Amino acid sequence: MKFKSKYPEYGFYVDGQFRQFHGGEYVANDEKEIEVLKALSDVEADEAEAPTEEVAAPKPKASRSSKK
Repeated sequence: MKFKSKYPEYGFYVDGQFRQFHGGEYVANDEKEIEVLKALSDVEADEAEAPTEEVAAPKPKASRSSKK
C-alpha cells in the first residue's frame, strides 16, 4: 500500500525501528507499518493506487488417464 506525506523525508517508528519516507512517498507491505501509517495525521493513503485483491492461482487441469 502506498502512502504520501507533505514532508519529503517524514520519519516514523514501527516496533522501535525507524522508517522514513523518500520524496514524500512510502510503500508499506507489512500490516504493522500500515496500521501505524493510517494513524499518523500527516500521512494519507494514496487513493490513486487501486486496492489489490489476491487472485487465486488457477487450478491445474486434471490429466486424463486412459485405463484400458
